[in-house]
This record gives sequence, structure tokens and C-alpha cells, in this order.
Amino acid sequence: MYTLKSLADEIEFDVDDYKLLLQAFTDQTDIDLKEIKSNISVKNTTVISERIHSIKGAALNLGLNDISEVLEHLSRLNKEGEFHQMEMYLNSCLKEVDTLSRMLKGV
Repeated sequence: MYTLKSLADEIEFDVDDYKLLLQAFTDQTDIDLKEIKSNISVKNTTVISERIHSIKGAALNLGLNDISEVLEHLSRLNKEGEFHQMEMYLNSCLKEVDTLSRMLKGV
């Protein structure tokens, strides 16, 4: 399990500055994941790919390797057109983002 301090230390950021970036990440990622979910149902690989790429880049910049790995699986499934399998990875990513949001709130 990670902490704000361990995450901030990993990328050599002050915890307060990291919290601001992480809050922006969780807010935007929640929106992006919902967009991915709605585009899975219509099999819009372009939008899915764009959203995955955006989230993954931000996750890597913040040292969120677990989310990045899940997104890598989502990306592969999207390229292969395996939409029925994407839901599991999407839910895993949503859970990770929820964990980060709760951590920011001190829950």
C-alpha cells in the first residue's frame, strides 16, 4: 500500500504539491474512465486509445505504476478488439482511482 509521502518521494515532489497534482489527476481520470466505459459499448477504439494514452502518461508522471500497468492491459485489449474483457481492467482502474481519492480525503 502506498502513502502520499511515498508517492511524492518517488518522484521527488513536496507532499503538498503532489497532493494538488494527484487531485487534478483523480478528477480528470474519473471523467476519462467514464468516457472509456461509454466508448467500449460502441467500440470506438480511437477515443478509447486517446483516453488511455492520456491517463497512462499522467499516471507515469505521478509514479502511479499500478494504474499504468492496468492501462497497458486495456490498451492491448482495445487494439485486439477484445471489448468484453476490458470491463474487468476498467473496474480495476476505477478502484485504484477511488483509493487515491479516499487517500487524498484522509479516509
